[in-house]
Parts: sequence; C-alpha cells; structure tokens
Amino acid sequence: MKKTPFLVAVLCLSVTLRMQAQNVGIGTTHPLQKLHVAGGLRVDTLSNGKDSGLLRHNADGTVFSLRFTGDSTQVLRANGTFGTPAIIINSSLTDPWLVGGNAGIVPAINFLGTTDNNALRLRINNQWAGQLDSVSQSTFFGYGAGKYDTAAGAGNTAYGYQAMNVVTYGVYNTATGVRALLNNSSGYYNTATGWQAMLQNTYGSLNTAFGVQALQNNTSGVSNTAVGLNSLNINSSGSNNTAVGVQALNWNSQGNYNIGIGRSAAYGNTTGNNNIAIGHQALMTNQTGYNNISIGTGALQKNLGSADEIAIGDSALFTESGGNTQNTALGTKAMFNNTSGSYNTALGAWGLYANTTGSYNCSVGGALANSTTGNSNVGVGITALVSNSTGSNNAAVGYNAIGINSTGNNNSALGYYALGTNVSGTNNTAVGSGADVTAENLTNATALGAGALVDASNKVRIGNSSVTVIEGQVLPTTPSDGRFKFNIKQDIKGLDFILRLRPVSYQFDVRKFAEQSKGGTFARYTGYDQAMALRRTGFIAQEVEKAAEDAGYEFTGVEKPKSATDHYSLSYEAFIMPMVKAIQEQQQQIEELKKIVAEQRRLIDQFIHHQ
Repeated sequence: MKKTPFLVAVLCLSVTLRMQAQNVGIGTTHPLQKLHVAGGLRVDTLSNGKDSGLLRHNADGTVFSLRFTGDSTQVLRANGTFGTPAIIINSSLTDPWLVGGNAGIVPAINFLGTTDNNALRLRINNQWAGQLDSVSQSTFFGYGAGKYDTAAGAGNTAYGYQAMNVVTYGVYNTATGVRALLNNSSGYYNTATGWQAMLQNTYGSLNTAFGVQALQNNTSGVSNTAVGLNSLNINSSGSNNTAVGVQALNWNSQGNYNIGIGRSAAYGNTTGNNNIAIGHQALMTNQTGYNNISIGTGALQKNLGSADEIAIGDSALFTESGGNTQNTALGTKAMFNNTSGSYNTALGAWGLYANTTGSYNCSVGGALANSTTGNSNVGVGITALVSNSTGSNNAAVGYNAIGINSTGNNNSALGYYALGTNVSGTNNTAVGSGADVTAENLTNATALGAGALVDASNKVRIGNSSVTVIEGQVLPTTPSDGRFKFNIKQDIKGLDFILRLRPVSYQFDVRKFAEQSKGGTFARYTGYDQAMALRRTGFIAQEVEKAAEDAGYEFTGVEKPKSATDHYSLSYEAFIMPMVKAIQEQQQQIEELKKIVAEQRRLIDQFIHHQ
C-alpha cells in the first residue's frame, strides 16, 4: 500500500493531461470525445507482470484474453493476431469452441447444452425462440414456437415461427411450419406440416395435416387426414375425413367420413357425410349430398345435394345437381347430362349420356346414349336404343337393338339389330339377330327368330324365309270359352265356299319374298335353296279371297296386305269351320238322298212283289 501513492504520482507526471471543451485527452492534445486515449490500453496486476492481469497480452503488448477470476472461466479470447474469434468452453486454453466453425471435435466430449436437468432455451432479441426440455419431453425451435407449453410430459414437437404457440394442455403433437398448430391448446396426437397447417385447431385430436393451410380452420374435428394445399381448409368440427390433393374437401366444415383424393376433389362439400371422391374435381360442388361415390376427373362434379349416387369415369354424372338419388354411372361421360333423373344405371362409356330427367333406366355398353326423358328403359349393347329420346319401358339387348327408336314405348328386342327399324311403334317384340318389323310405327307386332320380319300390327311372325318346318310337341290352342263370346251367329258358308276353292301344289320364292319384305340389304340370310326347292300344298290367297267374295262370305282366314311391303297370308286353321259346315251340309244332303233311296227301294220292292 505504501507504493500506491508513488505510482499514482509517477503516472500523473508522465501523462499529458489536457481538457478542452470538457473533453479529456490522454496522449493527445486534441481529444475528440469525452475521453480520448491515443494508443493502446494495458491493465496488469501490479505484481505479476504481463500474463496475470485483467487484460492478458503477449510480450509485444497484444491483448489476447479477458480474465475474470482465472483460466477456467475465460469467456472470450482472440488468437493473438486478432484473427478468428473463439469461445472457451472448458479449462483448457487449447480446446476452444470456435464461432466460425470447428474441426476435430469429439462428440462424447464437446457439446452445446447443459450439464443438469434444466431446459435449454433459445432467445432472439431476448424473446422466446425455442426450448429443449427433458422434463416435458417437448422440443421447440422457432420464434414463439411452443412458447406457452406448460404440460409436463407433453411430448410436443414444434419447428417454425409460432408453431404450436398457444399449446397449454395438448400432448404428443407435432407441428412443422410457420404457425402450424398455432392455437392448439388441448388437442393431442396431431401432426401438422406446412404454413399455417391446422392454424385454428384448439382441441381437435388425432388429425394429420400436410400442406399449406391444410386443416387450417379445424377447431374440434378429430381423426382427419389432409394432404395438400388448402385440403380440408375450412373444416371446423368434421371428423374422420381424408383429403389428399390441392383444395381437396376445401369447404368441408362439419361433414364426416368423407374421402377426397385429387385436386379440388369434393371441394365444396360442407356438411355431406360418407362421400368418396377420387379424381380432379370429382364431386367438386357437392355441399350436403351423402353416401356418394365419385371416381374420375369431373365425376359428379356439379352435384349439390344428391344422395346414394355412384359415378366412376371421366365426367360421369357430371351435370347432376341435387335432389336425385341412387343413380349409378360407370364409364366416361356416362349419364353426363343427368339433372334430376333417379334410380338409373349406366355401365359403359356414354351410356345414358343425354338423360336429363328420365328415371329407372338401365344402360349397359353405352346404350341409351341419347335418351333424355324416357323412363324405365333397359339397353344392353353398343348403340342399343341409341336414338331413344322420350320412349319409355323399352328393353333392348344386343348391338343396335331398337337402335333408331325415338318415341316408341313398351318394345322388347333381343339380338343383333333386333327391332332395328322401329321408331315410334309400341308394344312390339323381336327376338333373334335381325328380327324386325318392316315399318317404323307398328303396334303389337312380334318377330321370333333370326331374320324374322313381321309386317303388320297385331301380328306374330315365327322364323325367317328359310324356315321349312315349325315344330311343336303339341298343337297351339285358342281361347274359346263361351263365357266370353257374344254376338254369336251361324253364318258360316260351307259347300258354297269350299267348292269354289282350288287346292294346288307349288314352290315358294322365299328370296323374292324376303327382298320385298325388307329389301336386299336386310335379306341377308342364306339357305334359300332348300326352302325354294320344297314342294308345298295349299291355296292361293288371292283365289281364296275371290271365292269368299263370290260366296258372300266374310272369311277370316285371308290376311290382306296393309302396306306396299306387306303380303297376303292364309290362316289354314280358319278353313276348318267352313269345311265342317260343308260336311254338315253334305251330310244333310246325304240324309235326304238316303230317304229318297229308301223310298225308291220300297217302291221297287213293292213293284216286284206284285208281279
């Protein structure tokens, strides 16, 4: 202590001290600041020399270390040449942690962190920027991430600006992205990845969101999965939904058990339940419809509130809006224009394409493509009932069966091009390849067999022109119950009609017959030779017609032509009645002759006995 006054005096004498305008200068006569020291500043202990003071320096006077209490607590040092800065993290001056990067570290020895059980917290501008906590088992990185997490053993993980910022009681949540799970307070087992993913979630749990603003507005919904930008974006309380794709199920708010896969799939759904939409804009505008299945780009795209609908294929049931139920469309553009028709089934591309309000229709293989308002039609086969517009209750099975029908009703066709000529006819039946009518508007006409052609209403044709035998185990019968007969007359002609008939044998030109009935294009069936060679027996219809007219008899056995392509035909069973009448008349004549013969015999016998 005795040396102190002496040293102070020496220092005062050796330093030029000048005050100028309240500035103090040391080593300068022109101080520029309140205290201006020209040259270096060296502070040593008064007893231990250059390497033991507050400021440690080399022999040349270069400062390289700042000492507080000793080597083990050195905080900052330079390398002696004022190069790379460093942080001393242990007692060895040769083992620094360099701010500019490190090499040759030993992970088992060198680390950043703590040596106790306290949480390690990060700050930016003295504000919460993250925390590692072994007690709560939570990990947070990012400005404000997990800032309000208070639950011990929470097991939460958040990466990103304000990710999981408000969590208080929620556990086992993972948030990655700016403000992901920002407002989660008590929700658990949630995973949110993406900017503002699950932003508004408070107590919704078991949700998974991947994508910008995925499940952004979810508050209480549970067990939802959203993958893609804005997927399930508006969902608040809806649960058990799955959305994969940009804006998939975007507007769903309270709907449950929905699946949307594809860009804008089920985009507009709000409260509809149990819907499945797979494909770009599938079920895009659905709002309240439920139990719908839509697979394919634009399938059921414009549906609003329809239920129990199935659309599989590009733009299937595209136009349908609302109020419909239980339509099934499988195939590209199947039932594309349907608006309010219900209970329809279309299997095949373009099936029931034009249908708008028709119901209870069934199309297989693209059939009924142009039907608009017809009901209860069945079309099976490419272009079956293809031109039908308003016709109803038709059934067509086979390629182009009833192909040009437009307004006809209650027709049935089975076979390739069966009933292919019908346009507006009703109650017609054609069974067999090419079985058809010869006019477009017949009624109650039936053609049975390949190539069978019926040319008049209320007529049945069995077999084509090549048929030589029609066989049955029993004869056909005709209803003949007297309870249903009225206006009964005994006006049948007998011998007068029968005796005018000319029975003949003949051959029949079946080829010419077929060509007249339908034209050469449709008279395509082979095998005419055998039918033409056949020797037949019967009458000439025109002669029978003349005989009946001459006898004054309204004979029902002659079927007269009703069109230019029609022909005469005979009902041979109708000849039985005049034949019976003729036999009766003959028998009456016989009885009269028998009486005459008997009388003559008596007279002859009497004459002989008187001789």
